[in-house]
Amino acid sequence: MKKIINWLANIITLLNLFFGCISIILLQKKYFIKSFIFNLFSIFFDYLDGSLSRCIKNENKFGK
Repeated sequence: MKKIINWLANIITLLNLFFGCISIILLQKKYFIKSFIFNLFSIFFDYLDGSLSRCIKNENKFGK
């Protein structure tokens, strides 16, 4: 079960990275509203990733 939760945390991190990159691309193409929405998703997944990592006590020096 711990392995699945660790994978889930990694998947959430990748979703954060994905939405952040798409947000930057949309911003460069001057789609400001869509970029803002993708940025909100990125922020949400960043928060979710941090919360999940703290819940399962999967912290490191970089994440503190």
